[in-house]
Amino acid sequence: MIGTRIRYYRKRSGLTLEQLSEGICSVSYLSKIEHGDKTSEDTIKLLCERLGISYKDVDNQEELDEINELLDEWYSIIRDRNIVDANEKEKIIINRLNNIQDPILLLKFDLYKSRLLMILGNTSEASSLLKGVEKFSDILTTELQYFFFHFTGINFYNIEDFEKSIDYIKKAEYLLIHKLNLSEQEFADLYYHLSLSYIGSYSITKSINYAHKALTIFEKDYNLKRIADCQTLLGICNRRIYNYEQAKYHYNQALKFAELYDDNERRGIIHHNIGFVYSCQGNPEKAIEYLEKGQQFKSKADLDPKNRCITFHLLAKEYCAVKETKKAQKLIDQGIKLAKSFDLIDCYYDFKILDVRMNQKEDYESILKEAIPYFKKIQRWDYVAEYAEELANFYYDIRQYKSASQFYRLANDARKQIN
Repeated sequence: MIGTRIRYYRKRSGLTLEQLSEGICSVSYLSKIEHGDKTSEDTIKLLCERLGISYKDVDNQEELDEINELLDEWYSIIRDRNIVDANEKEKIIINRLNNIQDPILLLKFDLYKSRLLMILGNTSEASSLLKGVEKFSDILTTELQYFFFHFTGINFYNIEDFEKSIDYIKKAEYLLIHKLNLSEQEFADLYYHLSLSYIGSYSITKSINYAHKALTIFEKDYNLKRIADCQTLLGICNRRIYNYEQAKYHYNQALKFAELYDDNERRGIIHHNIGFVYSCQGNPEKAIEYLEKGQQFKSKADLDPKNRCITFHLLAKEYCAVKETKKAQKLIDQGIKLAKSFDLIDCYYDFKILDVRMNQKEDYESILKEAIPYFKKIQRWDYVAEYAEELANFYYDIRQYKSASQFYRLANDARKQIN
């Protein structure tokens, strides 16, 4: 145990083996101590003094067990997204951890904190904590390895690197199934995030499969918020494969649960998605009705800028469809400003393309040619398909058939990626 503590505090202090061992022992001897060799108590005492930690195992095992239980209670609250309760519990835990030197508990705290930060939308701080934990990968227990893989996967999802997200969450899934004995709720949470990552990478069949696995467990627990999340996810999956009536069924199921606990954030997202389905079905009036409601709920919930941009864009498109160009232009201008302020490149292209299309500006062709490679790079295949087909139609109308053929082919290839 003392060797693990020395290794943990050495790395946390940013010291190399050479720096810590200088004037006390050889590098190789320090390495042996860190891996459990206790042959020289005097040497160990000197190393602990240099690190500013106790030589003796000062942590009381009964207290460690109590704190571990508190940490797991905290994580259950975080997993259920009860932010107020999570913040209150965190204060209690920080106070209890004040004089604790056990590396495993301290690392567990950092992992759970990273998950809370992700829910709060603080991706950058969460990334920093996860990188800090990664430095101690050689001392992580199997349980902590699982949480590290799971949360790192969620973090990659948040920055839209879906390939890495799937890779990490699949590693977590292996540990959860084969090496650990955690609750069914943990399985449901992992399946939900795996479903999200698969839909991000357009692996729709896999996403539906994992969403149903998560839904089955959440329904058993009657976890209304997470049932609504899974139903929304299934709605998105079905919308992406053009199964619009099934998509509306899942969204309406989600809405029933969101209404029960008066959740403006979820109501905003669900209304937006139902509006999107009506948009896909060529019913702009109905689309506007739901999108306007979605925008109202999102404003009350104070959602992130990207979420607001997405609704602005779709609503502007529908106003264009019903020839209400002034309303459309106002939303486009708001969207471009918001996208620039928060460096939302994909949203900026969406608004810019809509602007040049609606106003028949001369840079219509150039902005489409600029945007398509960007959406291809981030693997937004629905956008690649839409904009490539739009550019192909443009070339066809001006009789540039070779260019038209090239972009029709690209649109077709992009649709094949939506599996």
